[in-house]
Amino acid sequence: MQLGLAGGLLNSRMPGASQYGQNILTSQAGVLGQIDQTATDASQALAAKVATQGQTDKSFGDLQLMEMDWKKYALNNLNDAYAANANEDRYENEMVQQKYANEVQLRGAQAANKLAKRKALWNTVGQVANLGVSLFTGGIGGGGGTASGGGVGSALGSMVGGTGG
Repeated sequence: MQLGLAGGLLNSRMPGASQYGQNILTSQAGVLGQIDQTATDASQALAAKVATQGQTDKSFGDLQLMEMDWKKYALNNLNDAYAANANEDRYENEMVQQKYANEVQLRGAQAANKLAKRKALWNTVGQVANLGVSLFTGGIGGGGGTASGGGVGSALGSMVGGTGG
């Protein structure tokens, strides 16, 4: 919105410039009318009219300088609007990038979580399997849990045809 307003100001005339120009011309017309009524000869009237035209030209030159100052102001205003617009765009881009980075980080954490759960499950399965192998081969309590001194492993081993002890 600021950019559109600044562009409109740049393409417009200085406020009051038209009225100022009309006042210059009205003033010139009044002076020329007085010259025509009071001049005693043509050379005096011509000299006064030339002076009046010179003053009118100076007044329009002053108006032109004021309008140039207005254009400078309007151009600076437009440049500020472009800068503000660029800052807004930059901010919006940063927000989109931050949102994307947060989403990537969240998905990465979720994937790492799933992987950790799978590893924990496989570690548990591996521990249970190791326990079963140890029980089966007589590795747990091999030094005395039964009357013969062979423990659970020895007892299982003797059941399946081992020596038990």
